[in-house]
Amino acid sequence: EQTARFVPEGLFLHEWLVWRDLLLDDTRSALSPSPALMARFAKAGLVPVKPAISGFPLSRAHTDPTPFPYPKTAAAGAGSPNIVFVLVEQLNYEFIHAFSGELPTVMPELSALAERITMVTDYQSVTQPTINALVASLCSGYSAAPYRDLNAGHGSEMLERTPLTCLPEILRDHGYRTVYIQAGNNGFAGTEGFLRAHGFSEIYGMPELQARYPDRGSTHWGVHDDTLVAFTEAKIRDLEAQRAKDGRPFFVMTQTIDTHAPGHPPTDCPLPSDLKAITRDGDSRMMLRTLHCTDKALAELGRFIVDDPVRGPTTVMAMTGDHPSYAMKFLEDIHRKHGDVFGRWSGRLPLLLHDPLHVLPGRVPVLSGHIDLAPTLLHIIGLGDVPSAMVGFSIFGLRPAFPVLVGRLAPKYVALYEPGRTVSTTVSAVGELCRTHTPLMPADPKALTACELAEWVRWQDALWK
Repeated sequence: EQTARFVPEGLFLHEWLVWRDLLLDDTRSALSPSPALMARFAKAGLVPVKPAISGFPLSRAHTDPTPFPYPKTAAAGAGSPNIVFVLVEQLNYEFIHAFSGELPTVMPELSALAERITMVTDYQSVTQPTINALVASLCSGYSAAPYRDLNAGHGSEMLERTPLTCLPEILRDHGYRTVYIQAGNNGFAGTEGFLRAHGFSEIYGMPELQARYPDRGSTHWGVHDDTLVAFTEAKIRDLEAQRAKDGRPFFVMTQTIDTHAPGHPPTDCPLPSDLKAITRDGDSRMMLRTLHCTDKALAELGRFIVDDPVRGPTTVMAMTGDHPSYAMKFLEDIHRKHGDVFGRWSGRLPLLLHDPLHVLPGRVPVLSGHIDLAPTLLHIIGLGDVPSAMVGFSIFGLRPAFPVLVGRLAPKYVALYEPGRTVSTTVSAVGELCRTHTPLMPADPKALTACELAEWVRWQDALWK
């Protein structure tokens, strides 16, 4: 029923039935939580204490106006920095030894790069699939679009027409050129329509990259990550040349694909013997092989930015995953060794930051997630006062004031995160916990109750509808 409501014909039928009083519509009641419940949402950081626009509950006068807590560098006064954001397919926290202390030989080059810049060590996956991670990372919002509709492309119109103001739009309005590059096909799940509607002026995908590098291999998902990096570096050089002429900074987002489970390595990418020793499982070995080759491509792009004497001081870089990998035996073995439950979708992700404008610490242990990325980047470059409907906060601003983080994991899961603790379950199970008055987090009376979380999901769905 929920899926049908997003198809135009289904929506017409639904509205007609409501109009004839033949179907009860709970959207109106869901959109009007009690003042006490809204106060609880505000205390959890899910809504502003006071909306900037009457009648639109997510509107904020400021993205995050908190004074930046770390001193500026000499580069901070040299004009607006360029920004590069790398979203990596299924990049688990465990894969990078500098973060997890595990798997030292799987992604050693990216691990070495992470040690030289800033690592956010409690960054959580608060959504999936990939299109929802795009919405969360760029727009700082939870997408409630039905999972099946998104992957069939039916949810794209909803994503295009949402009133969210996203990072590319804000940067474009402040003079930035905005460029999106991905290894896969931009037509998948309505990605291109969403990207164009929310601020990207140039969009490149698998067809454009294959035309540029016709002799390089690819899979049904897209071109390999080393090809993506080569295209991205060439585009960055072009944008730098344009900036030298007209002074306009740029925002480039690039998105990988090879590490989509079970892994899609290039044919000339071998599996080193020390990685074979990790597991005998065939799918796990395929992913390890892919990760090892993607490691070289990602580290190359990172060094291309960080180590260049001109590019490094003028470019902010962020790199993280869209969501964790899943169903990999070697990951389950790691969690079993530590007595943990494998988090699957609701797992930690590595977030690497290069900020040439501030003297950041090497490790930042702030509980945060996808929804905090855009506010953090805006805070770094000094645009924290921009009005928006973002629900996240800067990792260097207000985020530490909210010790509980909420995850919305399509198609039917929700999660609550605290430092060192995650509770992940289905929406229906939350409803049952509400009926039985069972606490979600017994040790924390300040956390959202099951009934409050159920009402938040219902309220959020109603906002999208």
